[in-house]
Amino acid sequence: MAATILDVKFTLNPGDYGVGADQRVFRVPVGSNPILNGLYLHEFLGYAKNLSPTADNRVLVLLPPGDYDIGNSGLQLDTDYVDVKGFGSCRSIDGVVVQKPETYVHHGNGASYTVEVTAQDVRLEGLRIELDADGSAGGYPLRIDSATSASDSQFRDLYVENLVDSNAVGCWLSGTYLGIGGYWEHCHAEPTQSFLRCQEFSGIARHCSGGQYSFGSNVASGVTLSGEVYDCKGGNDSFGSAAAGDGIFSGYAERCEGGNNCFGYSAQDSGGVEGRFEGVARFCTAGNYSFGSGPTSKSISAFTGEAYDCEGGDNSFGAGSTPSDGSFSGRAERCVAGTDSFGGQSMSGIMLGCRFDEGGIRVSSGGRMIDCECLAATLAIEIGANGIVSGGRFRTTNTLAPFEVVATGAEIFGAAIEAGSGAGFCVYAAAAYSALITHCRMNLGIHANVTNYEASPYNVANANLYL
Repeated sequence: MAATILDVKFTLNPGDYGVGADQRVFRVPVGSNPILNGLYLHEFLGYAKNLSPTADNRVLVLLPPGDYDIGNSGLQLDTDYVDVKGFGSCRSIDGVVVQKPETYVHHGNGASYTVEVTAQDVRLEGLRIELDADGSAGGYPLRIDSATSASDSQFRDLYVENLVDSNAVGCWLSGTYLGIGGYWEHCHAEPTQSFLRCQEFSGIARHCSGGQYSFGSNVASGVTLSGEVYDCKGGNDSFGSAAAGDGIFSGYAERCEGGNNCFGYSAQDSGGVEGRFEGVARFCTAGNYSFGSGPTSKSISAFTGEAYDCEGGDNSFGAGSTPSDGSFSGRAERCVAGTDSFGGQSMSGIMLGCRFDEGGIRVSSGGRMIDCECLAATLAIEIGANGIVSGGRFRTTNTLAPFEVVATGAEIFGAAIEAGSGAGFCVYAAAAYSALITHCRMNLGIHANVTNYEASPYNVANANLYL
């Protein structure tokens, strides 16, 4: 009588497949039968766990290229220092996966996950992980459920795909623990599927990508991205974006790209919640309502961090749905934003070399707007007490003055200012205020309500001035 798959499984000795003198590396035999390959994988992983691995004496299970159907039970990495390594790389171009690992591990039969990590220190590499179409509707290809957020684990060259739902989750936490840590490199989900979706991402991710709700996002009780992300791409509502509760970005991002509602955003339409950016971002781009923002006047939007060479859309960099809904007290250098941005009516931070599409910003006490540019405004930039504008180019396209002094103590130095057709002044004040305005070039003059502290301000008013 021919041997069955179960006969083969229980007569195989994983110890006979050790590689090297120390017998701590085991190569799983692979053939043309995916189910048999999956049974071998379970057997070898169980054998490796029983070898009492330590940090100085890890165990590695090698999976050659092939198809591994792991059957009715998911693969559990629940023992520290037991590593699983497949073959092949995972790469994407502009968020689209163009290369997948050659080791294919998948699972269906109503399963809720394909691979689950509950250990603190494991290494998972070179795998294409899929939840088959007959898996659970609420399942995930890769699930992290670690009391320590898998903080010492490393994940490289992983491709995750959920075939149950093309718009579902690729990599997710379960309900017991709420964070994901560890080191992630060249790990990708399809652009329609979320990746590293959790309440807090505290790890490091490099060259990773996912769709909407990726990188510490979309959990109803609030989210935080406190880790580091480099060269990563997410869809809308990524990088610390909350469906409800606070959405906080307190980590570090470099050369990352998101859609709308990214880098510290809360969608909750009620008072007391915050979309807050308090980390550091360099060379990052996102859409509307990003870098510390919220969608309504009931939410609190705040930018207290630092951004360098970043670009956001409308209502970004500490701005809410209207100019009065946000605050900007951080630092932005060479950043670009759309309308209603940079704190709106509360800009007390430092803007250096930034460009924005609309006025409506109030430079309040401590605020510094240096060498900035706004050339298509329909709202004036307001300057309050101890607010300073130094250098830059400013233009309105209607009858409003580009600047309005709203308190004594405002200062404007060396700016080029062009008022739109029909405007009467380049600097206006609705009431009598004293201000320091020197070395500016303007196509119109200063309103009579403004008393200049400087007797010889060296301003040039020339009706033929064009920026």
